[in-house]
Amino acid sequence: MKTESKDPYYENKKRWRLEHKELDYEIKKRWRLKHKELDYKSKKRWANKNRETRNGFQKKYAEYNPEKIEAQSLANRKVKIKGFCEICKVNKATEKHHPDYAKPLEVMFLCLSCHKKIHKGVIDGKE
Repeated sequence: MKTESKDPYYENKKRWRLEHKELDYEIKKRWRLKHKELDYKSKKRWANKNRETRNGFQKKYAEYNPEKIEAQSLANRKVKIKGFCEICKVNKATEKHHPDYAKPLEVMFLCLSCHKKIHKGVIDGKE
């Protein structure tokens, strides 16, 4: 467990981050986009070191979202990805998206880019 630092540099840095949350978020986001490989390796290292914590997050997600877990599991077993992305119609489909979890076998076939845009709210995924 980390101990609280009384170093003024870290105290000022912490205070700045709290006062400038949006800017801090944007700076971190730009860094992650520029250093995708390092970011991926860092997250992988964290996941391996903190397996119990990660498993706890996954269990909690499953407890709060049983309908999603069941729909995803059923779709993974029964529905094969085929063809091109239903949104851009250019890239090969590599992902499944549930517009409605109550209909677990009705999925959209999407490329990774369009799937991310749906979850970020940039495009509508209810089509």
